[in-house]
Order: sequence, then structure tokens, then C-alpha cells
Amino acid sequence: MTQEQVTEFFHQQLGTNACLEAEGYTIDDPPSLDTFIDSYMSGQDIWLAYGSLPVLSQQEWYRIQEVCPQP
Repeated sequence: MTQEQVTEFFHQQLGTNACLEAEGYTIDDPPSLDTFIDSYMSGQDIWLAYGSLPVLSQQEWYRIQEVCPQP
């Protein structure tokens, strides 16, 4: 992805993060945009909103994906 595409992906993750928090989940704080881009471009693990979710029942997993789709 280009830097512009990574930036858009980051903003999509922020939207998902806000949705998950509105559903009552506690999500790890996102990194800065610069840190996210640097991590992505260097092949390091990146922050994802869904990465902070606890283990969910199958029913809840399907529900949360409907309510807060992953980018």
C-alpha cells in the first residue's frame, strides 16, 4: 500500500475503534499516525482495533462484526 492508503486504513481502524468502544469494549489506545505508518511500511506488527478484543462467543463475534465491521 502507498502511504496515502495506509493513512486511510488507519482512519478506518479509528472508526472501528470508536464503534467497538461504543459497544462497551475497552480497546488499547491507538498509536500516532506516524507510528502506524512507520510500523506498516517496515513490516512490523501494527495496531488494529480488533486486536484488543477479548475472546468472544461465536454469536458475539458475528454480532460485533455486523455492528462494527473490520476495514
